[in-house]
Amino acid sequence: DTPDGKAIFNLPNVGCSDNTAYIIFTSGSTGKPKGIAVAHRAVLNLVHWCERTFNFGAHDLGLCVTSLGFELSVFDIFGLLGVGGAVYLADETELREPQLLLAIMLRERITFWNSAPTSLSQLAPLFSDVRGLPGTDALRLVFLSGDFTPLSLPDEIRATFSRTQVVNLG
Repeated sequence: DTPDGKAIFNLPNVGCSDNTAYIIFTSGSTGKPKGIAVAHRAVLNLVHWCERTFNFGAHDLGLCVTSLGFELSVFDIFGLLGVGGAVYLADETELREPQLLLAIMLRERITFWNSAPTSLSQLAPLFSDVRGLPGTDALRLVFLSGDFTPLSLPDEIRATFSRTQVVNLG
């Protein structure tokens, strides 16, 4: 009971790891988009694997450049925040201007980038302009998935962000 005499009780736990966490829709490239149910267990497995494998923690700051309705944002939000990291959500203006995204990466000392290869490829022509500038030493990890990664992109990234590990999840 509380000091004012009201009873306190917890609701029964009826959820489990096999329950649906969210539904993601396919692109519809073969016709009609299809909803795919993703269980909590799958999300937790991804988050825990990334944390163990790539040492995510409070030291990380991700730059979220994908729509919150796109599956890549699940790790940006739950993976980083779940281990005490932080997320910078790029706004619509920033998303349309590669120069602004690159400036954010340097100014905010972004440590993690997660996108389809085409998103990061838009910044690549600007990399040589910032080589050696403060902030280029911060980016430690890039996840690329959802599409073909151009063979030259990982080398272009590492030429400017030298301590970066590039992981192709596609």
